[in-house]
Amino acid sequence: TLYYCHKVPEKGIWRIPAQGGDAVQVTASYGPPLCAMTVTAQGLYYTAAPDSSNKYSIQFVSFSTGQSRPVVLSERPFVSLALSVSPDGRFVAVAAGADRQAAIWIHELDGSRPPRRLTFDGENRFPIWSPDGRRIALVARGIALAQWWRRGSSHIDQSELWIMNADGS
Repeated sequence: TLYYCHKVPEKGIWRIPAQGGDAVQVTASYGPPLCAMTVTAQGLYYTAAPDSSNKYSIQFVSFSTGQSRPVVLSERPFVSLALSVSPDGRFVAVAAGADRQAAIWIHELDGSRPPRRLTFDGENRFPIWSPDGRRIALVARGIALAQWWRRGSSHIDQSELWIMNADGS
């Protein structure tokens, strides 16, 4: 099965069988301004539009029930096309912030602890977990004074691939 985001005819996340066939709408919306999602064996995680209290969320749609529920609430908008669930299914890594200032945040999916900031502000995007769950790779690009990751280079138009310990050490 393939999953994709679509704005027309109706905004949402859709699925289509890999061998072809009709598309079926899975969600009625996704978060602004971009669609970020990841698929696991249990279901689909995606960023959702802010609610009436202006909180952003990551929603989970269970494949077994078809039901959707929020698993992460945040006051920071999600700004990346990618979110990544850890291999053990306990955490999600996502870029959140305002405008071009985004940090990678680690959220526990059971909500038992507050989110943990993995990086400082900059243009940090596309987190992905290593297969063993100990590291996270991300694309980092400094802007202005927020070039926390620069080591001997200072050109702000350069993007670099970074691999960091998931626990922040």
